[in-house]
Amino acid sequence: MRFLFSFVLVLFCSQVVNAQYDNSEKLSILGGFTSTGSEFVFWTDNVYGGNLQIVYDVKKIHEGAIGVKASGSWASGFGGYFGGLNFRIGSRFFADLDVLYGYSNVTNEELLSSYNPKEHSGGALVSTIGIGFRLAESPLFFRLAYGGHFPSGNSGLNTGFNLQLGYRIK
Repeated sequence: MRFLFSFVLVLFCSQVVNAQYDNSEKLSILGGFTSTGSEFVFWTDNVYGGNLQIVYDVKKIHEGAIGVKASGSWASGFGGYFGGLNFRIGSRFFADLDVLYGYSNVTNEELLSSYNPKEHSGGALVSTIGIGFRLAESPLFFRLAYGGHFPSGNSGLNTGFNLQLGYRIK
């Protein structure tokens, strides 16, 4: 066990030490797991599904960028399509913020319990804060994000986690 831990630690350190600054890519494609609900990640009233996101960097700022993002999320009793802005700082280790607006449809009764009235199909604002890590000498990266879903014309909020694998394209 100690050998396995040492091996993983050395592998991680080599990724960090050998990581070179690279911010030349303009397009990123991300896909992954979504957990949506009013509770923490693995509670019985959450719904689980997938997401797909595409980010195009419009303006590079040193190791970060301002981009436009298109996002889709599908889960049991929840679906949405959004577009908007993405702000990213950092290249190897990075943090980002999304401010998206679009259409969502919520039919899951557990998710609707935080809404008044108890229905939603229409416009919604979605905002997420994410952190990520890019592998050295590779276009692959990982991102963990936490966000909120604020429906238009409805007082309610649902939060969710995204765990994503991404690929940057020049």
